[in-house]
Amino acid sequence: MKLNRTIQPTARLIDKIKFKKVENLSFQNGIECFYLSSNEQNALKLDFVFDAGYCYHQNSIIPSAVSQLMLEGTNTKSSKEINELLELQGAYVDTSANTDHIVLSVYCLKQQLTYILPIINDIVSQADFKQVEVDSFTAIQRRKFLVNQEKVSFLAKNKFIEHIYPKGHLYDHAIRESDFELIKREDLIKFYDQTIRNKKFRLYISGGVSQVELKLLQKNFQKIDYQAVPPKIVTDFSFKPKKEHLLKVDANQVAIRIGCPTINRQHADFPKLTIANTLLGGYFGSRLMTNLREDKGYTYGIGSGIATQKQGAYFYVSTELGWQYIKPAMKEIENEFHRLSTELVADKELELVKNYMRGMLLRNFDGTMATMDRFRFLNENGLDFSYYKLLLKALNETNSIEIMSIFQQYLTFQNMSIVSSGEKF
Repeated sequence: MKLNRTIQPTARLIDKIKFKKVENLSFQNGIECFYLSSNEQNALKLDFVFDAGYCYHQNSIIPSAVSQLMLEGTNTKSSKEINELLELQGAYVDTSANTDHIVLSVYCLKQQLTYILPIINDIVSQADFKQVEVDSFTAIQRRKFLVNQEKVSFLAKNKFIEHIYPKGHLYDHAIRESDFELIKREDLIKFYDQTIRNKKFRLYISGGVSQVELKLLQKNFQKIDYQAVPPKIVTDFSFKPKKEHLLKVDANQVAIRIGCPTINRQHADFPKLTIANTLLGGYFGSRLMTNLREDKGYTYGIGSGIATQKQGAYFYVSTELGWQYIKPAMKEIENEFHRLSTELVADKELELVKNYMRGMLLRNFDGTMATMDRFRFLNENGLDFSYYKLLLKALNETNSIEIMSIFQQYLTFQNMSIVSSGEKF
């Protein structure tokens, strides 16, 4: 039957999402393995998650350096040899570091796994951090930092972190030029030994997973029997909102960051807070975009978001604009906060936001690997798929009165720090 594209598909409310069941298995040495199988796929994605993020070191560049340089050679293989072996097997390996974790991700065909795992084992147990690689990394990252120092957006974002978390807090990962002087090979090796070498990790596998692959993994990593010691994060600290401007002579625009600490995903109000954030500045049709970009033309873009960590979170608004628009733009931003905390949102506008969020929610579970990515994110934050059931429930039931209450409780403009960077403010 030919599809008639002039007829709009019937819209219906999403009342539930059927999640694929993620299986879990504990290896003999205590390593937790979570897997989601799809018989239709011949490919695999493996995520090795280590407790080794920025919060595990006072210098946040150290975890970042370890995550990148652990791929640049081991006691038995050079960087070139590792890359050639992986390329021969058609595999792709990448690492990333965030506030709480270092993640090593592997993409490969399932029949090649037996050849790839010894290489991965070598990377997580025998990385040697050659001095020439450390020097090269430091020089490149320093140059990138100096280039970023010319960008008002980077300056504002970096300083904003210092406003959110007190100095010395393990979530204060603002980068300072002096940090590069403190990158020493012995410090990288020490951090690697403390958090990665022979340390337990959590393993997430998706794709064509069978018992064959699970047995291979257990065999390759059976010698690991230690556990990294988690840092103590100060979650109760005083926050005092303040304003700060960073002068950047000859800058064409001014970057602005506004925000404050807030609740994270473990809090019962977080689903409603995400709706409130989306309404304010979380999508293209948001209040801030409609007002400051579409109606006033003050900026090309403005948005808001919630950055969540395992034991913390903060809300922020971010934009760049010409200095001549700063005062009227700040007034309009404050006005939007005020309106949303004192006036009820129209049902039509709120439903538009909810429909957008429902669509994005379904998109998060489009395929086996995407579903496992969502599960990994939740599991690492002490949650499970019931979080998304609560989010869907909030999308279907939250009303305008509750949104106004969320703004009054968590999103008061007067309780936010304002950081700007540019020639004038």
